[in-house]
Amino acid sequence: MTLKAIHTAIDRGLLRFDVGTGSIYYRRYMGGKGGPEALPWRPCRFELVKGYHRFGFTLDGIRYRCMVHRAVWMLAHGQEFPDGMTINHVNGIKTDNRPSNLAVATYQENTEHAIRHGLWNPRSPKRNHRGFCKKLSPTKVRNIRAALEGGITQPALARKYGVSQTLISNIRTGKRYAWVK
Repeated sequence: MTLKAIHTAIDRGLLRFDVGTGSIYYRRYMGGKGGPEALPWRPCRFELVKGYHRFGFTLDGIRYRCMVHRAVWMLAHGQEFPDGMTINHVNGIKTDNRPSNLAVATYQENTEHAIRHGLWNPRSPKRNHRGFCKKLSPTKVRNIRAALEGGITQPALARKYGVSQTLISNIRTGKRYAWVK
């Protein structure tokens, strides 16, 4: 996602940005005999990705997706997002995308902030040996493998265990949970 694509969408009247709230709005155009007619502005629909808002828009037939906090930061500062950096939500609320709540930080600074404010505990018993959240126990992984061998479909297993079909596929191919025997 580049700042240029966002600015082009804004210039064409497809996106609008509210600096105060960090909200992003979109509108569509309907073709007509007198030329395109603008429909009313609507708040962008967001999908949650690891607790963060992500939005998408189409520009010249290309679909763009962007994390809202990155787009808000780029629009508020008028520059591309720096390589090797991340956004720190100062108050710890991942969906609060007001520019005043967003700060650029290194990954190390962001992690230290999360630990300092109790947003993340690397020693939590719910985490695996690498500090990441464990979605499945070794027993459940073995049960999934047995069910796959027994002909149960990946979507059915994903629903049953509350995980994505991609995770089930990665378990089957050994990309995830390869350490479980």
